[in-house]
Amino acid sequence: MNYQHESSREAALTELIGKSISRLGPSRRVVVEYMAAHLEEVAFWPLARLAQAVLVSESAVVRAARDLGFSGYPDLQQHLQDVVKERLFRVARRQLDQQSTEPAESLYERVRLGSLKNLEHAYRANTPQVMQQAAALALGARRIGVVGSRVGYPVVTLLSFYLKKLLGNADAWHSGDDTLIDSIRSVGPGDLVIGVAFRNYGRRTVRAVQIARSRGASVIAITDTAASPLSVLADVVLLSETENSAVIRSLVGPVAIVEQFLAAVVQQASSQVARTLDDLKAVALE
Repeated sequence: MNYQHESSREAALTELIGKSISRLGPSRRVVVEYMAAHLEEVAFWPLARLAQAVLVSESAVVRAARDLGFSGYPDLQQHLQDVVKERLFRVARRQLDQQSTEPAESLYERVRLGSLKNLEHAYRANTPQVMQQAAALALGARRIGVVGSRVGYPVVTLLSFYLKKLLGNADAWHSGDDTLIDSIRSVGPGDLVIGVAFRNYGRRTVRAVQIARSRGASVIAITDTAASPLSVLADVVLLSETENSAVIRSLVGPVAIVEQFLAAVVQQASSQVARTLDDLKAVALE
């Protein structure tokens, strides 16, 4: 199958950078060169994060975007996100074509190996110390909101269910829900927001965490890379890969992180958890 038409934005961007790079001043050139080399990360970074990464002013980043023909940084960022989406689509289509003719045994083995790889990464990338830090934030929080969408949606549901069961003060804030704004509006110091997002990062999820952070809430990020837009906002970052050789994204790693995190919560506050479970039992028997 020919995927050339699907990469039109990326090809156009590459051509645009090639034609423009020689005309840029030193600070703007380093912005564009860094962006081209780290496109998938930069596509979801706020302006200040990119400026910090290349050690230039935010105005230099804006000027670089305009030199490339965009109205400003948001316009450039939207284009970069569209390029990333095209990349993901091309990969998914190739995988779909491969799977349609692949023997069932071979497909099963590829998916199995991918799941094992993600599971190993989840345990290797998140130390017991980091899990203990995350648990301490949860146990010290007045309220806990868990927010996410897309691939993160099942993780939000699972984590919020068990935190509410164990601690009694957690709720899921699904970023597609109209009540999200009301939930964020009441956030303040002493609260904890757990943001769940993987490539392609949901804008509403990132924005919700940004607002919560600005209002003084603590933040735990469950995401796929230290360069994700959630990582730069978080007090504690829990990392997991979601890539797999199948078209669907893998949730083996994120679920393993949830299990580690919840185990650390129970370990640190076994008496509190026991009281909560006793209360639940009493209610259930009434």
